[in-house]
Amino acid sequence: MSYYEISDLASVQDALSAITMTNAKTNPSKALTVMNKLGSTKVDNTNVMMVLASGTQADLDAANAAFSQFQANIQNFTFVALGTAGNLDLSAFSNNENVQTLNSTDYTLSDEDTNSLVNNLNPTGATAVPPTIPPPPPGPTCDKDIAILIDQSVTVGTTDDFNRQIDYLAKSLVYSWNISLNSIETFGMLYSQLGTHLLSTKPFSYNSTNDFITDLNAVKGRELFGSNDIIAGLNSLQSHLTNRRPNYNLTTILITYNGQFDTAAAVAEANNIDGNIIVIAVNTDPTNLYYLSGTVIETDKFFYDNITQQINAALCADVVPPSPLPTLPPISTSTIPSTPTPADYYPCKSNIVFALDASLNNGDREFKQMQILVTENIVATNWTHFERIGLISYADQSSCTYEYGTFSNKADFDNTVNNNITKFANTNSITFGIGTLIHTFSGVPLNFENTVFFTSTSDPDDVARASTNSHIIDQRGSLIIVAIYPANKQNLLPLVDDPSKIIEFNPFSNIAYHTYAEDILKQFYCGPPTTSSPATPLTTITGPSISPTSTVTGPTRHGVSIYTLQTVTPQATTQSSIPLSSTTTSSSSPTTSVVTQTSVQTTVSSTQTFTVPTTSSSPTTPGTIPSTTPSAPYIPCQSWISFSIDDSNVLRNQDFMTQLNFISTTIGSLNYPQRIQAIGIYNQPVTWNSGLTITQIQDAIKNQFSQSGTYSLRKQFAALETSLLSINQTSYPVGALIFISDTSDSSLDGADQFMPSFANITLTFVLLGNNVDASKLAKYSNNTISWSDFSKPQPDNWNNLYGPAYGCSNVTTLPPTSPTSPTTTTLSTSPTSTMISSTPSVTTSTATSTTSLPSPSTAGPTSTVTGTTFVPYIPCQSWISFGIDDSNNLLSTQFLVKKQSL
Repeated sequence: MSYYEISDLASVQDALSAITMTNAKTNPSKALTVMNKLGSTKVDNTNVMMVLASGTQADLDAANAAFSQFQANIQNFTFVALGTAGNLDLSAFSNNENVQTLNSTDYTLSDEDTNSLVNNLNPTGATAVPPTIPPPPPGPTCDKDIAILIDQSVTVGTTDDFNRQIDYLAKSLVYSWNISLNSIETFGMLYSQLGTHLLSTKPFSYNSTNDFITDLNAVKGRELFGSNDIIAGLNSLQSHLTNRRPNYNLTTILITYNGQFDTAAAVAEANNIDGNIIVIAVNTDPTNLYYLSGTVIETDKFFYDNITQQINAALCADVVPPSPLPTLPPISTSTIPSTPTPADYYPCKSNIVFALDASLNNGDREFKQMQILVTENIVATNWTHFERIGLISYADQSSCTYEYGTFSNKADFDNTVNNNITKFANTNSITFGIGTLIHTFSGVPLNFENTVFFTSTSDPDDVARASTNSHIIDQRGSLIIVAIYPANKQNLLPLVDDPSKIIEFNPFSNIAYHTYAEDILKQFYCGPPTTSSPATPLTTITGPSISPTSTVTGPTRHGVSIYTLQTVTPQATTQSSIPLSSTTTSSSSPTTSVVTQTSVQTTVSSTQTFTVPTTSSSPTTPGTIPSTTPSAPYIPCQSWISFSIDDSNVLRNQDFMTQLNFISTTIGSLNYPQRIQAIGIYNQPVTWNSGLTITQIQDAIKNQFSQSGTYSLRKQFAALETSLLSINQTSYPVGALIFISDTSDSSLDGADQFMPSFANITLTFVLLGNNVDASKLAKYSNNTISWSDFSKPQPDNWNNLYGPAYGCSNVTTLPPTSPTSPTTTTLSTSPTSTMISSTPSVTTSTATSTTSLPSPSTAGPTSTVTGTTFVPYIPCQSWISFGIDDSNNLLSTQFLVKKQSL
């Protein structure tokens, strides 16, 4: 709270009681600096008290320099050191006349010290003058039903901003109403993209104004999550209007911090709601909101400008009709291009995302200069198509996201960056920022994505954890890292594939900002050159040479074709390459591509001919499980699989590593890596559609997970809920395994709110150790798998229980490896089919069979396999031998870990 937000002592007491602990270390230097910047030294006769309860002598000594910056400008300063801090030496501060130090190791001060502290803070002995409480503004002059939609999205800003919204309603607007069963009746609902939350009393059943205010105050401090979604809020409201009183008109008060939305869809929902709508536009452009209502009241986040009187007057005034939706001009008979020409996009045709460091590590001046660099130098006035621009601000465990489609012009973007983006009360985490980008921007509508990522830190461990996901983003187009001084460029090199993509930004150097902007824009990737060189194939398959009739270039990345498809006459054969990606195929004439493959094993040699019709198709839509060619069955079934890893500090490190080794080994028995994710409470290195291979996923699990803070099912559920937004939950089953080591009340607190999001998925708890109570988890799911003995490499009865946990009703398993391959396999797909024929030459007798498999694109949860199955060898067709060191050179624990990893 700043001086100008304090109106009474009670508000200060409320603010103090609302302070919560964080995982960050104490930093008295930062506290003193922030206090100075808030203006504590700019008011005459300032008296300051600073309370310390932790930290070291080094922390305190480091604060001396910060303290000296403004010591002379204050009247009295008192250091109060309590608990462990009571043992620290404060003599470096007590040598000054206007500084007092008080120590206590038991968190209490003596009467003498208390009186001395009070005298220092109030040297004149002034007594508080009872505040003059103005009478509340006149309430509505009519009786009606009123529904209030309260914005709980991240667009609001911070928890403090959300609390201001609640305080305005409780202390000003609703306070002026006469609520009862026979006058005004009310209903309150919090809304965001991720769901709604109803106030506790049944809608339109309040007996008094105080009852409604009590319900409002009960939601203060709730976490903000999800983007603003007016359409979802209006849609959800319609299902809660059944308890309205007869013969009373309805008015809906919609509070929103975002004016950018699908107007046609929102108007359609608004038309389904009786009565009038009043829109309160908080810190946002109101233009589009007039399509919902003719009454739009603008305000800032402090709800100034006497809007209570305006709202109360509007409640009983005649309805002002909304603006009509704009009509589209008549369609010309001339040919209209389906997509804008590349010239319409400036600076180039690509998606563009900015990630702004909003952590405490980024100084206030540096933060402001970062905003200026983005809005005044990088994003120029001639940029177009702002709907393809995304934006996030981030810190550790904190983010604010603006997805594609949020902005319509530069003014919208600049206003958001300069006014809506504020700093969080957390330190920086590159891992969390990169992870937020992966979650938020899973699709690339314009094929390429340029991401400008600002960071003020360069911790090597943080960089290492973020590097897997950063390279995924980089491969979408270009990831440009802007290292804000004092971040170290050398430490940041693992994040990208080219050192020139790291731009060092010192806001207070003599380098002109337009130079920084030019360096950043030079790194944008805007598609391949007009002629691309053929790619180096992943696997070269040699056959008789032929003369191609035409060449179709497939998808490209960084100016190089991923693969080149040669179309030939049916009689010819060719040297070709297996594509790196099968999610996109090029359009061509209906000719046939033939690849002749010869493979030789110890006792088997076969010639396989793949006949692939060359038809046009679209890139795989994010949220669907892509198919590949040839189509192998999903193991154990076609489903989305999530491993929610327990990366808390509850388990012993040895047991924690056993958990990781088991999950890594288990994933090794799966295929189709795009439908696998591994996320934790504190780390989310592998998400669905990550682009990683099975081996890369296993490496990420072993190398990027580490034990952090306390266990929280709420945080584990929150990470799962966020990831579910990137897939279609209804197309295929979703199996989520929740590894859990603590079921204490504090560990489960707040998890209930996420259950509506899990209605269509299978939750299975893997109970780690002997201190987990399955009965306390029954309200979430009755599916549990025990793992009480970590000397065993996997949970109890795992081989019989993993199928349902993966969301499978039927399970497909890999058949025993045999030196004899099946003779003929036909894989039926729709609408096209792939024929795989092989003629083996073997030394033993073989059986011929035909197996029909459903296409991976076929609706349904499972793949049913009968007869002899053509299954790919994982990772390749080879004989594999493990030579195990069973000598006594290793410790028994090391030997056990080695066995478990195998």
